[in-house]
Amino acid sequence: MLENEELHDKTDTIAKVFPESDTPRPSKLDLLRPKPFHGDGDQDKAGAARRFIMAIELYFELSSVPRTSWFAHARLYLEGSAADYMHTASQSLTASERTDWSKFCELLSSRFGNVDPDSEFVEIMEDLTQGSLTTAEYTHQMLYCFNDIQRLPMSQGDRRYLKGLNPSVKRVTIGSLVRAP
Repeated sequence: MLENEELHDKTDTIAKVFPESDTPRPSKLDLLRPKPFHGDGDQDKAGAARRFIMAIELYFELSSVPRTSWFAHARLYLEGSAADYMHTASQSLTASERTDWSKFCELLSSRFGNVDPDSEFVEIMEDLTQGSLTTAEYTHQMLYCFNDIQRLPMSQGDRRYLKGLNPSVKRVTIGSLVRAP
């Protein structure tokens, strides 16, 4: 066990070797900085592109980056084939298109995602059943699909949700809907 004097000496030595001023601490905003998007090697390229866009949008909003600069700033977070593609694609754009965030999203999605982003979630939703999932887990997965489907009439979503429920849960759910005022 170290004596107080020895402990003090070791603490002073550590403070001299690793002074606080030399150890930059990341800000909360730095911790939210999205990882670069590569476009290669991801099994779910459409999902990865969509998650990158959502993350970078949140980061830019919190960082107060002007929306007209999002296109240029987002290019700094592209690497590999994504960076190469965006470099080539942006050369044919007008100056106003290079400040249009929706154009960036369109380009990234057309190359690394589905042209129709809804199709991926409609397919997932069509195949989803409660099976051995708890009702809460099944509901969570359905809501994940619903949130990302842009053009789904709610009545169709409700029918699909009920169709996938286990029969016993479905009876209780439909019964409570019928009795609801």
